[in-house]
Amino acid sequence: MSIEQRYLLRLIKAAATEEAPPALPPKLNLQALFTLAEKIRSTTYCTSRLSSLAYTTTQNPIMHTMKQRYGRAVQRDIMQDTELAEIAEYFASEQIPYIPMKGSTVKKYYPKHDLCRSGDIDILIHQKDLDKSDKVLTELGYICDRRGCDVHDVYER
Repeated sequence: MSIEQRYLLRLIKAAATEEAPPALPPKLNLQALFTLAEKIRSTTYCTSRLSSLAYTTTQNPIMHTMKQRYGRAVQRDIMQDTELAEIAEYFASEQIPYIPMKGSTVKKYYPKHDLCRSGDIDILIHQKDLDKSDKVLTELGYICDRRGCDVHDVYER
């Protein structure tokens, strides 16, 4: 196992347990660490742990990129929360029962939001309410990319 792999595991553990990050190993290749973190989709919580170390200033181009990606992930998380709240409000006004699923619901059980990244919002809707929900989502500015092709419909805004 490489230095970067071992250190990444220690960072993940520190993030999960809310501990301080371990000191940087002397021969750590930050670019290799970043590449590995990207590969396993763990950049956001690694960045949050690394940011507290004095070594990781924004003058370091790799850390700067990691912080930019972290910022975008936080922004996406806030946008998803806002969009889900908006959808919930409209579904309630139209009396459409729904169940938010996967990342949008489980992330509240994580000690920090950045431990649970989600790329989309998953909502379970009864089949009899699909047309009503389609109308609501369209009114909110969502466009259905795929409807009825699989076990789920895909909307984007």
